[in-house]
Amino acid sequence: PGPSSGREPVVAAPGRDPEDRLRRIEAVTDVALSKLDLADMLDELLDRIRVPVRGCRRIVVLSRKGGAGKTTTALMLGHTFATYRGDRVVALDANPDAGSLAYRVRRESAATATTLLSDDSMTARYCDIRAYTSQSMESRLEVLASDDDPRISRALGEEAYRRILGLLDRHY
Repeated sequence: PGPSSGREPVVAAPGRDPEDRLRRIEAVTDVALSKLDLADMLDELLDRIRVPVRGCRRIVVLSRKGGAGKTTTALMLGHTFATYRGDRVVALDANPDAGSLAYRVRRESAATATTLLSDDSMTARYCDIRAYTSQSMESRLEVLASDDDPRISRALGEEAYRRILGLLDRHY
């Protein structure tokens, strides 16, 4: 193998035929693609994902409708950024109806956003905050869970979420 270009190779998921992927994309988009086109497109997307940014950035996934894919979208965005960037990435489950984001990664901590708020004076360092999150082993995405009891989550107001975001902003 020659010198690395610094890019990760484009590899098909196990059990998936790259030709099948191309046929699916062509069918949906009505655009003819070659393997080379797809590899170039993925490389360009990875370059865009890896653009350095300063400071903390927030992405909000929001909808009034249940079952619209908010949790899945937030999870996949988080996994994507955590996998392809060197930054720490955390997803805060702020669903007022007992969100399920924390159950989509291996649960390492029983702590929730409410627990973090009650202990906020003991969270000066990243390792202090890390005790409140669960982390995906595959992507390094960290998740801060919402409470399982919707009455607790609904009771958190704007000021409480501002405090939580302030704590997270210092380390992510």
